[in-house]
Amino acid sequence: MTIKSISTILDQLEQAGEIIRFLPPFDPDETEKRVLFVTKKIDGFIKGHSSRRGSKDYYARIRAQLGEFVKGETIRDDEEVLKKMAPYANHVWEMRVTFQPHARIFGAFAGVDTFLAITALFRDDCEKGGFRKATTAVCDQWFDWFGTLPRLPGHPLAFCCSNVRG
Repeated sequence: MTIKSISTILDQLEQAGEIIRFLPPFDPDETEKRVLFVTKKIDGFIKGHSSRRGSKDYYARIRAQLGEFVKGETIRDDEEVLKKMAPYANHVWEMRVTFQPHARIFGAFAGVDTFLAITALFRDDCEKGGFRKATTAVCDQWFDWFGTLPRLPGHPLAFCCSNVRG
């Protein structure tokens, strides 16, 4: 029996079109410092295809925020942008869209500086069990793709990302 690595499976998922590597526009002096994979659902969300909420500018701002992550901009470990979800043993994180309308992108770290965004909700949809449903969706999708291979169990955030400030 051959055991595949998480990076091998990510490559296969990307080649199959199940996930998309998010690459923002780069200035000549910028490079990809962190890897962000998004599901087709997240790709549609950040392009504004799946919602009547928000304007084109709103979704452009979300893509810009994700671009800052990919470009390796400093992240403060204050739960403003990235927060580990309870129960912590699931190793599920939320990326927070902090401008109106607030949204959450849920996923997991597949490795240091490698985040897989799996599902998203507007913040007001997170009430009434939405956080639990999103956490479950991340765990279920991870299991479907990776079996028992573990998500990166980092906490604090500096164990998952470079360029983190306390």
